[in-house]
Amino acid sequence: AHHGLAQLELRQNRIKPALVHFEKVMAHFPLHLDTMKAVGSLHLAGGRRERALQVLTTATEEDPTDPETWIELGETLEGGDPLEALRAYTSAMKLLRRNERKHGGQAPSPALSNNVAVLQQAQG
Repeated sequence: AHHGLAQLELRQNRIKPALVHFEKVMAHFPLHLDTMKAVGSLHLAGGRRERALQVLTTATEEDPTDPETWIELGETLEGGDPLEALRAYTSAMKLLRRNERKHGGQAPSPALSNNVAVLQQAQG
């Protein structure tokens, strides 16, 4: 029930109540991937970068095959740890390319490719 309520709150752009509901879901199902991604994104949007990193890092450890989670983690890392952001984005790129080849899935977006190129350039 809380997951659905959180989604309703998000549709009404009510971030804090949505986060409260998602956190309640995580209390009962701490490794629910979709909830973890939502909680990480909401914490990042609320300026709680460290909590977002904690949740998203756990999500990538629990399911290292989800490119969306790697992208979210990369976005979270960009401002503070560009090398780790590059690693996260590179993981997402590899997964997307593999899914594209094997299953006809979505190719990496131009925005993701650009983020990787910019971070590679910054690394020298």
